[in-house]
Amino acid sequence: MKLNQRIFWISVIVSSITLIVSIVLNFFITKTEITEFINGILLNIFAGTIVLVITSLYEYTIQKRDLLENIMLQCLKIRVLFGKIKYFDNREYVTFEQYYNYYKDKLNEKELKQLYDNDKQKYEIEQKKDFEKIIDTYIEIADGDYNEFWKYYDQLKFLFNFKDKEKHKLYYDLFYYIYDEKIIKQALENTLYSLCVYDGDRLIGYGRIIGDKTIFLYIQDIMVIPEYQGKKIGTGIMTELLKQVKEYKKINPNIRTYLGASKGKEDFYKEFGFISRPNEELGAGMILKS
Repeated sequence: MKLNQRIFWISVIVSSITLIVSIVLNFFITKTEITEFINGILLNIFAGTIVLVITSLYEYTIQKRDLLENIMLQCLKIRVLFGKIKYFDNREYVTFEQYYNYYKDKLNEKELKQLYDNDKQKYEIEQKKDFEKIIDTYIEIADGDYNEFWKYYDQLKFLFNFKDKEKHKLYYDLFYYIYDEKIIKQALENTLYSLCVYDGDRLIGYGRIIGDKTIFLYIQDIMVIPEYQGKKIGTGIMTELLKQVKEYKKINPNIRTYLGASKGKEDFYKEFGFISRPNEELGAGMILKS
């Protein structure tokens, strides 16, 4: 697409110059054999560049269609992955006083206390299982390979460059199923700490921490849009997130911090002290398939 764009603009510039020079030779300079010879060459060049303009526009149309088809296929794959997201209901179990007021006419206080403890324990076990499923889903998303999508997205540069606003609209239209307002609200409510990076009013990078603040932390969604990558923005996001991790370590110095590195990005996270699994001490990280 970039080569196509260059051919188009070079052809437009050359055809414009040759046309202007040809007009000058025809109407403003005395005709001689040399001027007519030069004019003939210029007209041939003009005709050739017009053919190139038409050809590049045609090829651009075909390439644009193919790219849009490919990018929408990638979006469908991502949609299936994000469709697995479920959100954690972090409500506390009812207090014993509430429990007692409801059942006090049916059982004595000792029996109620035992029943309450059993029910509360079952609830907490179910909550733990739900939370682990959510973490597994986030790990699966973090491990997903999105390189194909970004490859096609990066190539999707229109000949007549769109303004940033129009490019953003295209991006959000493609991801309408992810950037649902309710989903964002729920995800943010379940986030311990998040960090956004802006260029003016444009969001260009993001990262967040989820977990229980005392035993378990998970660094999630370290993202920088492609055109801003390679500028140490991801490094800055990780640095700030790890500063927050140190704050949580004041509560429990032994708190564990996890993350799922995308394929090929492991070395980036190793710079911050993360280690790969499996190794001599730890087994492989695992994901529940269904």
